[in-house]
Amino acid sequence: SESQALEPSIPAIAALHCPQTGIVDVHELVLSLRAAAEREGAVFVTGARLTGAAVDGGGHRLVTTRGELIASQVVNAAGLAADEIAAHFGVQGPTIHPCRGDYFRLVTPTLYRQLIYPVRDRTHAGLGIHLTLERGGGYRLGPDVTWVDRRDDFADREAAPLAVKHAAFHAAAERLLGPLAPDQLRYDGCGIRPKLRAPHENEEKDFVLTQQPPGVAHLIGIESPGLTAALDLAERTAALLGHAAPPAE
Repeated sequence: SESQALEPSIPAIAALHCPQTGIVDVHELVLSLRAAAEREGAVFVTGARLTGAAVDGGGHRLVTTRGELIASQVVNAAGLAADEIAAHFGVQGPTIHPCRGDYFRLVTPTLYRQLIYPVRDRTHAGLGIHLTLERGGGYRLGPDVTWVDRRDDFADREAAPLAVKHAAFHAAAERLLGPLAPDQLRYDGCGIRPKLRAPHENEEKDFVLTQQPPGVAHLIGIESPGLTAALDLAERTAALLGHAAPPAE
């Protein structure tokens, strides 16, 4: 079959091929965007936690742990804290529900050439454990779905729960890729999604992009594929705040 021709080692009987799919170095992408912004006069103030906000004349006064700032316009793209930041500006809801996803590294002599995803269960809170290629040639499997109470729950799991998670990853990986030895999977960290969908709900909720009050844009619940859509989201945010899109090159 065509799927076997693309990935001879996987046990798929059918697959959907998306040739436009690719990978980027997220760290390098963000650094390049920061450099581009600084060339246009942007100034970055890091380690400045927002503790309050108020309308100040024609602008907005931001109270931070590094002092006060006055801004004519504000973009709240604070990820897991976006709903908390929005509340400082009087936005009531939506609420972010933190959802942890763990990853395992796949150690294998097999050469994979494609990102490989299972068919998603539409009621499931994730895409399903899938194979991600890294630019350095490595492979990662994940993420899974674990609803958590804290937005900073990045700690490694205890030995017993990690063993249970390893077994679940191994079963999912074999369904996707075929037989694997258990020691081919090694724990490789986690991330937390800023979901708008609550644990008891069965349907996903779309990103929220809103303006309240005038001159303050909020991007809330920007999880996957938020990074893929980052540049488009930036253009939509600029348009929301009344900025014309740059001419196409």
